[in-house]
Amino acid sequence: MKVKTRTIIVLSMTLILGIMIGWIGGNIFRKDFYEERMRHFRNPERFVDNFERIIQPTDEQRDKLRQIFQAHHEKTLKMGEKFRQSMKSNFDSIKTEVDSLLTTEQKEKLEKFLERQDRIERRFPPPPPPDRPDEFRNRTR
Repeated sequence: MKVKTRTIIVLSMTLILGIMIGWIGGNIFRKDFYEERMRHFRNPERFVDNFERIIQPTDEQRDKLRQIFQAHHEKTLKMGEKFRQSMKSNFDSIKTEVDSLLTTEQKEKLEKFLERQDRIERRFPPPPPPDRPDEFRNRTR
C-alpha cells in the first residue's frame, strides 16, 4: 500500500474515531447536566437556594422569601405532576386515534417512541412528599 493511501486511511479513521468519541461524550454530558438541573428543581432546599443565590436577600428578607419560595416549590411540583399525567393521557389518546390508520411497521415505530417516552419518565420520577426527602435522594443514583 502506498504511503499516501495509508496516510488518508489513518487520517480518516482518526476523524471517524474523534466524531464518535465527541458524540458519546456529548450525550453523557447532556444527560448529567439535565439530571443535575432536575435535582435542583425537585429538591426543596436547592430550589430555594437557587433563588437566594440569584436574589442575594438581606437577613431581614431571607425568612419571608424562603417561605414564599417553598410554597411555590410545592405548587411547581404539583403542576409538573399534572403536566406529566396530561402528557401521558394525550399520548394514549393519540395512539388510540391513529391505531386503525397505521401499518404494522408504523405502529411499531410509534410504540418504540412511546416506550422511549416512558423510559425518560421513569428515569426522572416525581419526588416524594416534602416530609420524606431522603427517600428521593436514595433513589436518584
